[in-house]
Amino acid sequence: MRQSNTYNDKKFRSIFLFFLVSIFFTITPLLILYSMGYRLDIENKKIIETGVISIDIKPKEAEVYLNDIKITKKIPIRLTNRTPGTYNLKISLPGYKTWEKNIDVKSKQTTYIKNINLLKDSLPTAIDNTKNNIDSFLPSTDGRFILLSSTKNKTTNIELFDSQSEEFSPLFKLPENTKYQLEWSPFNNYILFTKFEKNIASISILNADNTDTITNYEVLIDKEKVLHYQWQKNSPIPTIFIDENNKIFRLTTNTSEQMFNLSSTTIWYIDDLEKFWILEKDNLIVKNSNDSQDKISIPNPLGIKKIIDINNYRAILQTDTEVLIISREQNKQEAIHTLNFHRNTSTNEWLTWSAWELWSIYEHDKPALLNRTSDNIKFVFPLDDVGALAIVNNHGIESFNPGYYVNQNLYNGEVYNASVYKRENRIYFFGKVGDKTGLYELNY
Repeated sequence: MRQSNTYNDKKFRSIFLFFLVSIFFTITPLLILYSMGYRLDIENKKIIETGVISIDIKPKEAEVYLNDIKITKKIPIRLTNRTPGTYNLKISLPGYKTWEKNIDVKSKQTTYIKNINLLKDSLPTAIDNTKNNIDSFLPSTDGRFILLSSTKNKTTNIELFDSQSEEFSPLFKLPENTKYQLEWSPFNNYILFTKFEKNIASISILNADNTDTITNYEVLIDKEKVLHYQWQKNSPIPTIFIDENNKIFRLTTNTSEQMFNLSSTTIWYIDDLEKFWILEKDNLIVKNSNDSQDKISIPNPLGIKKIIDINNYRAILQTDTEVLIISREQNKQEAIHTLNFHRNTSTNEWLTWSAWELWSIYEHDKPALLNRTSDNIKFVFPLDDVGALAIVNNHGIESFNPGYYVNQNLYNGEVYNASVYKRENRIYFFGKVGDKTGLYELNY
């Protein structure tokens, strides 16, 4: 009996030892693989490598939730060894709108969540409810200034609103039926005011930062009363190029000088190097140049009304119904059906839109479709320096982040026009809050 028990004990110990060794050699590689960032995909019966989530947004005090589980780490956050798949990411902070998106984590890749500023959850406040009969509302490119015009007692009053000081300054008074035009430079806070009388355009050029200095000129115009001009980029003082009887002048707040002559009426443009481009049949050429680089072929030149921009990589042209982008390197033309423009000076891109589509045109790249909607886009403005946008539509004002395709409602209500002063994170709009029409401010 003792021999039998001894034999059984030895047999049990051998089996048990074999079992432990088997577990060791089975689990140890799995633990090593796990520590190296690998996971077992039971559904597909294979081992996969994990991914990483990197989160760095503002404000840094925001709380981060992944699949509704709070992450206790402080921003910036790096979450390693995440099984590939889709995760619900939620970022919140009291007093701010919650940012939420489903993100994809891929094997051996890092998913970055960055360049995001949470938006304040606020209500509009009235600036001036007495200004309820505004005829036009024209914001400067950076949103600091707004030109407002209104008519009262048969007089049109044009004034300047400074978002920084929140003060109104009178600029011009005109008889009620005077034909006039107001425009901002797309690049600076410079104003061009034009008053039309018979075949003469009386123009005034001024800097919104110093409206005490106004320079006036008189320019002969054609019978259609159209003023052909172009703002100069990166000029330290207000400067325009203007066409008077096929002679191109440079007008500033200091001087006037003739620069070029045209043999006939045509579309023209002066670039950053002051090369004088003209439209000649199906080509854009630099006048009096034999350089092959100073020629851009246009596959379909019909209906071109204006040259928006020319640089070393592409030309942007506008017709009555669309925008043409010509690649200078590939000599290819792409058409997009938009008419409205805004220059985003922070990202060096042109934003262009129709009622249903929003596009971006960068300095080097082809045009990119940012958004397609059924909400009737009215206006588009940059919200920050990293790409977020404010879109005014039929429902009010919403934010849109093209990088993550996330929309957030900022204000529901009737908005006739708006402006974004991103330096102070403020939106100004002329619209209706409740039953009162006026000028309002919305902090974001």
